[in-house]
Amino acid sequence: MNQIILHLNPGDSEDQKIDGLVKHVVTLSHTGVYSAELAKVLVELRVGAQACLKVEWNRVKQESKSGDHS
Repeated sequence: MNQIILHLNPGDSEDQKIDGLVKHVVTLSHTGVYSAELAKVLVELRVGAQACLKVEWNRVKQESKSGDHS
């Protein structure tokens, strides 16, 4: 959980949604039961992570094309 959260931007609203979902998954996981709610939150987390990774991938591609490595 902490490794994921450390990679997120505290000033980005989408990253903060992912932060909340990660914490929710951890809370739901403590019961040891795979519930419908846990399944739903995991799907939401996956979708959010995919969007986050796509944005980052596009940024890296753009930097490599422009030569901007700041």
